[in-house]
Amino acid sequence: LSRCLQFNLRQMASATITEHLQKILQQEQIPFESSAIHLIARAANGSMRDALSLTDQAIAYGNQSVHEAEVRSMLGAIDQSYLYEIIDALLEQNGTALIEKAKQMDARSISFEAALNDLAALLHQIAIVQSIPNSLAQDLPERTALMTLADKISADTLQLYYQISILGRRDIGLAPDEYAGFTMTLLRMLAFTPSEKVTQEKSMTNAIPLTNTQTSNNSKADTTQASPVKKPQAPTAVEPVMHQATLENNIAVSAFDGNWRNLVENNLKLGLARALAQNCEMVNYDADSITLRVAEAQKHLASPNYQEKLSSAIHQHFGRKIKLHFEIDQEANTPAKQNAIEKATIQSNAETAILQDNFVQALMNDFGATIIPNSIKPVQ
Repeated sequence: LSRCLQFNLRQMASATITEHLQKILQQEQIPFESSAIHLIARAANGSMRDALSLTDQAIAYGNQSVHEAEVRSMLGAIDQSYLYEIIDALLEQNGTALIEKAKQMDARSISFEAALNDLAALLHQIAIVQSIPNSLAQDLPERTALMTLADKISADTLQLYYQISILGRRDIGLAPDEYAGFTMTLLRMLAFTPSEKVTQEKSMTNAIPLTNTQTSNNSKADTTQASPVKKPQAPTAVEPVMHQATLENNIAVSAFDGNWRNLVENNLKLGLARALAQNCEMVNYDADSITLRVAEAQKHLASPNYQEKLSSAIHQHFGRKIKLHFEIDQEANTPAKQNAIEKATIQSNAETAILQDNFVQALMNDFGATIIPNSIKPVQ
């Protein structure tokens, strides 16, 4: 009769499994490490039966005790210290340390596919910590390390690492070997890691034209003060305040000429927000804000997440916070639409040039030749 019964049981939360296993081991007076119990709970994948079975194996494997090292060896789990050191090396832009860490893992015959899976899981935990700092259990062994990494890594960089890690795990079977696939995934993360130094230098570079513009507007007064004959007078307290106020009020005018398409395609570091920026038409802008229009068909791109990313890219480019306003309309003359029109025009001109070519016309007239549809490609 029991073989005819079928139960669809929901997966149990890892925290619930951990709590139950700890209670059992305490009652049985079996020594254990909390980190080892967390490993077993994650490996059970929501099944209490599997968790109890793994715990029995761990007790036998560890000689009547449950320790992290033995459990990791039994499960073939990755030592988390490798993953923490990899993330630190990425943030420090240390490619040598990344390759050295991969070699150490290779020497210990660690599965690189499992390493990428654990790396993605670790990045997910860090993302949860950033969004909900109090979500971690107080007794979680990795709590301190996770909180530290959550403070060190930006949300955008974290999402980028997560995406690269899961794609790297998917493609590792296509690599020459697992080591090559793993190291190429790490190098891809390294290549796309934003550099704080570069960001600061770009902000300073963008600020230079603003200072020069303001200086040129007051060149006559500055020349008078800089005269070698007269001793320069001490600047009054009002002058720098007026200068700074004027600088802030005119930042958009002096640093942005109103060409939204050029700004999007050549100047902004957009990343995941590129699709939204390409499908926006700039309606208006001033010193403190930019108003963008999104077509009704593309309004799904204007999610709060992508609005935040676009705002961050504009902030990084201009070196100050500029508020973005979005409005939805039936149509919008966006960079994406302009690119599509230009591409269609180039394609039409190429097809016309081929059809009007004397040699092509002779082939069509003399031999009944026809042009295969969509076979004409413009010369780049």
